Amino acid sequence: MFCGLSMEFKDFGRLPVYYTQAAYAARHARARRTQRSSAYRTVYQDHLLETLQAQGDLGCFCEPKLYDLWRNGTANDRALVSCLRVYLACGCNIAAAARRLCIHRNTLIYRLEKAERLLGVALKDCEPEQTFIYLLSCIALEGGAVR
Repeated sequence: MFCGLSMEFKDFGRLPVYYTQAAYAARHARARRTQRSSAYRTVYQDHLLETLQAQGDLGCFCEPKLYDLWRNGTANDRALVSCLRVYLACGCNIAAAARRLCIHRNTLIYRLEKAERLLGVALKDCEPEQTFIYLLSCIALEGGAVR
């Protein structure tokens, strides 16, 4: 038996939403077979990408320079995308991102500076909308959701 846990349950009127979340999390647990239960919060990004991908190619949502870097770059260039994703997901906190990536903070700073040069931006000066585009691009590219 596998169990899926939805996000916090607060309203019976949203029961179909909670059911969808729990069912997706349970399917995820069943597919992985490494755990008997799965919380929806841990598979949220996968569900979002699958749902968006069913609507079309997510490449249209990717920032063009990041898309080119991922498609035409080396393994080191793809590592820049990963570092950028974690950095943005950590709220642009160098120390937290370096810990999550298990690398030295100076290594992360070097990689982020290289990404800034390739993208032609200063990450700290990005508007929230641009930061969102970069984060969604990184998630879609790393998650294999771009055709």
